[in-house]
Amino acid sequence: MSEVGAVQIPVYNRSDPALWFIMCESTFKLAVPKPITESVTKFNYVVSHLPPEVASLVRDILMNPDATDPYTHLKTELINRSGESPQQEIRQLLSGEELGKRKRRRIDATYSLPQTSRRLFIRDRISNISFLVDTGSDVSLIPANTYQKRNSSQQTLFAANSSTINVYGQKTLSLNFNLRSDFLWTFLIADVSIPILGADFLHYFELVPDLRNKCLRDTKTKLQSVGHLKYADLHSVQISISEDTIYHKLLKEFPSITKLPNPNQPVKHTTVHHIVTKGPPVVAKPRRLAPDRLKIAKSEFQNMMHLGHLRPSKSNYASPLHMVPKKGTLDWRPVGDYRALNFQTLKDKYPIPCIADFTAELHGSKIFSRIDLIKAYHQIPIHPEDIHKTVSLSLSLVFSFSFTAVYF
Repeated sequence: MSEVGAVQIPVYNRSDPALWFIMCESTFKLAVPKPITESVTKFNYVVSHLPPEVASLVRDILMNPDATDPYTHLKTELINRSGESPQQEIRQLLSGEELGKRKRRRIDATYSLPQTSRRLFIRDRISNISFLVDTGSDVSLIPANTYQKRNSSQQTLFAANSSTINVYGQKTLSLNFNLRSDFLWTFLIADVSIPILGADFLHYFELVPDLRNKCLRDTKTKLQSVGHLKYADLHSVQISISEDTIYHKLLKEFPSITKLPNPNQPVKHTTVHHIVTKGPPVVAKPRRLAPDRLKIAKSEFQNMMHLGHLRPSKSNYASPLHMVPKKGTLDWRPVGDYRALNFQTLKDKYPIPCIADFTAELHGSKIFSRIDLIKAYHQIPIHPEDIHKTVSLSLSLVFSFSFTAVYF
């Protein structure tokens, strides 16, 4: 490699990377004692002056540079992935600019959009993963891993091109986009290539994407999280079913049936769960949890607290906490060990209806439906006077349930 003096590389131009590379090449020609012509030297100069968020767009190229012409390869890929320069000429025409001259004129032209569209991506500060912001998707999704895809599909969604997308479960994530606070949300685990922030997430947290300024805006706090634009070969995901039958029309007429309930909506029934006990309060020592399981328990409890299913407690009751593996997955579920509390609970005594009387009422029925209750144990509130008896604890977790808990 030839010895050259230091050159002054201009500040990176986010709005027009192609123009920035032209300025860099002019700088290379002015280097002393002679112009910089070697591709490797140009590559090293450019890399050393890339902002971190821009360098992340071409991380794979920086980790494994092209062996023959690393500079040209980096230049081409960075311009393409930035998603700005290919449209520069079109924007000049639409704004009435041409070769530095400003003039107003009529444009009679047709612009053919690329097969892959430019999308806004926002990076999560916790996981360092970029999420596609897609207002056209009804739900928020995260990609399923190889192990999860071995299981049978629990639900089928449809992409905008009518292709099917299998869903293998749900997972609650805590996301940090450098806005007012962390965002806790339950994502569907689906057969997609990139994680998606759908309309459900954006509507609930009152977030609005701004493609022109490449950011996600919080309408409450007026804060914004800067993202980046790039191409994504992905169609919007919809819950709506393409088949046209009376059942599908009925679901389209009442879309709220297939959507998750709002945690702030009032309970529509008056049934409450009583826990009538005898004797002194049940007390148990906290049990240690492995670091990974403790992290899962904290995340699950934070989610349930967000949904209003539990709250921090100072009760004199305390039942131990267990972590139980979910069947068919690698996930864990926190479960309270309420055997001691059950021992002091007065048993309910009432006659059970005869199954024959129930089935007799079904005579003549032709259409039957099945309702899958999400977190069925949390559908019935616990009586306020008995909430303090449901405390479940670990070394750093002490919570009581506001809705019926899972009894162990």
